Amino acid sequence: MELIQYLLVITLFTQVAGQLIRFKFLGGLTAITITDILVILLLAVSLFYLMAIKKRFKLTPQTAIPVLIFSAIAIGSNFLATIYLPSKDVMIGSLFLIRFLALFMISQIVFNLIPKDKVTNWVNLILFFGVIFIILGFAQLAFYPDLTALTAYGWDPHQRRIVSTFLDPNYAGFIYVIMFALTTSYLLFKRVAKKVTIYVYLVIAILSLVATVLTFSRSSYLALIVAVVVISAIKSFKLFGLMMVIIATMLVLVPQARTRIVGAISIDETARARIQSWENAIYIFQKNPVLGVGFNTYRFTQVRYDLFSSENPLGGNSGSGSDSSLLLVAATTGVAGLLAFLALIAFILKMLFKNARKNPITLAALAIFVALLVHTQFVNSFFYPQIILLVWVIIGLAQVNDS
Repeated sequence: MELIQYLLVITLFTQVAGQLIRFKFLGGLTAITITDILVILLLAVSLFYLMAIKKRFKLTPQTAIPVLIFSAIAIGSNFLATIYLPSKDVMIGSLFLIRFLALFMISQIVFNLIPKDKVTNWVNLILFFGVIFIILGFAQLAFYPDLTALTAYGWDPHQRRIVSTFLDPNYAGFIYVIMFALTTSYLLFKRVAKKVTIYVYLVIAILSLVATVLTFSRSSYLALIVAVVVISAIKSFKLFGLMMVIIATMLVLVPQARTRIVGAISIDETARARIQSWENAIYIFQKNPVLGVGFNTYRFTQVRYDLFSSENPLGGNSGSGSDSSLLLVAATTGVAGLLAFLALIAFILKMLFKNARKNPITLAALAIFVALLVHTQFVNSFFYPQIILLVWVIIGLAQVNDS
């Protein structure tokens, strides 16, 4: 069991590497990160260990059943996709489904192998890696604020924004929201025994808040507000008032943050691109409403429908996804897959809400998951491996604590 826990620690640490270490294959049409590799290794070792000691592996029905139903629909959708797409393209899409299942299984490994009295230790470990990620973000903003040179490799030319090792401010911003939700929940429950630990949590919360602001990511701003609303509604209404004052003050002091928010209202270039991404997904869904075009054959389907520009015929690094995870699910698995996916979301919300008033990890998990549901309507964060891995681990820890 110690080997599995060490592997889980290493897997969580790969979050820090983000997108800096990625391996492209199949002609550069897809890539895996070191996180993907460690997740598969962790899953294989865990299952081998459990079979070796003949220990029963318990699945949590609240999440496992809808995940299995969704996966079955996705497999059927991929099978039908072979009618109009080459087998190689469908195979690439199937790799994304394997990754989705492997990442979900991490929550089940956590549920089966992490003792209840060690939950706080694992939360502290997540926060430790989060602090490293925050520091790297500040260092990147100071020493490498312009990503224009990376456009040749398919990345967006972000400037004067924290992107950290994800090379994208929207995804980096949600990791900071996770750190803020965790520390705030534990502080409000007063489950931090030592004064020095209280100060450490406060510092992490403040650094997370500042880092979120400096991503200048509107989706992350909204996710932060949603997380605060959830935590405030369940535990402390005073937090909401305090946070609104702090956020308003930061917006006054940071002109670029104000510009980003105004850009959302007036529909700037980034907002127009996001709307176009939504329209593409809706168009594909309307053409294939029952079972979609195959999970995740979205890049190849957009090529088939001529939805990419001539300057970027394969859509770059983001070409395989949509700027809305729900629309991506609808387009790739149709109404059937979307209903199964919504059922998964509903079961998770019901499970977490039941005990959110009783302990900090479940409150944090609920706030993070609701924030993710909002965030993922603007970027494809539900299927971003480094984000959803962390979310599944936290949900797994909440299930351990509530068992």
